[in-house]
Amino acid sequence: MLMPAAVLIVLLLGAIAVDSAIVYLGQREAYNVAFDAANDAAGAGVDLDAVRTSGEIVYDPDRVEAIAAQAVAAAGIDGLELVSAEPDGDGVVVTVRRTVRHLFVQALGDPSRDVLTISARVDGEVRRGITAP
Repeated sequence: MLMPAAVLIVLLLGAIAVDSAIVYLGQREAYNVAFDAANDAAGAGVDLDAVRTSGEIVYDPDRVEAIAAQAVAAAGIDGLELVSAEPDGDGVVVTVRRTVRHLFVQALGDPSRDVLTISARVDGEVRRGITAP
């Protein structure tokens, strides 16, 4: 009599573990893509004319957004979109959003729980000149 209940509990806990792993993987992928996009945009989004004339690091907002969008698209992850990519002081801030579908929660019958939206926000910056000892 207790064995069917134990099997049901083990299956339920396994389903929770799988859904949690799917969400965690979605978070990590969104963060990694945002991190890469922020670093790419911070490195290649610098306005070189402004650096040459004033010595200050100035970002071209259009170039920053284009480079970040290209990096997000190159990741090839379904449901991942660039929310914003903009210069912020000495760096670049990139925000991405991803939708993740649960696998086993769908069996509970509540469609509002099937899809989860995850956001990741990352700062990237260009390091100033490093001098050798």
